Amino acid sequence: MKKMWVMTSAGSLRYRTNGGLVQTFTSDPVNQLTNVTRNGRMTVSGVTPVPAASVTVNGQQAETYGDLSFAATNLSLFDGRNSFTIVAQKPGGGVTNITISHLPSSISLAYDSNGNLTNDGTRCFAYDPREPIEQHHGGGPVEGGLRV
Repeated sequence: MKKMWVMTSAGSLRYRTNGGLVQTFTSDPVNQLTNVTRNGRMTVSGVTPVPAASVTVNGQQAETYGDLSFAATNLSLFDGRNSFTIVAQKPGGGVTNITISHLPSSISLAYDSNGNLTNDGTRCFAYDPREPIEQHHGGGPVEGGLRV
């Protein structure tokens, strides 16, 4: 699987590829990330707790490896909600894991006049001058300085 990163002259990430998936990163004049887009197909990988006779992802046979890892390539992505059903078969039965991920094809980020991130396409952030983050609205945790 081919992986590649392309950086700007300012040292920011411009493109990242992982197999058929291409992500494009856009920055503003002060080098703040403003937009992320993706296109192409995705590879889903993981590990099983015990050796599996076979693994499928969304019905597609995955490659399995001796270190208990697996990978299924060329999976289509939708704009927004994506569901991945992973079925690992082992002698005596199988295990199914279903994960749902929100993977928009494009996100826009916004900042306040102090350069603080106020919106990451999913969550909104409010700042107190004395604290890193005062309020957070939206999905997923925020690390460091969050007070809810």
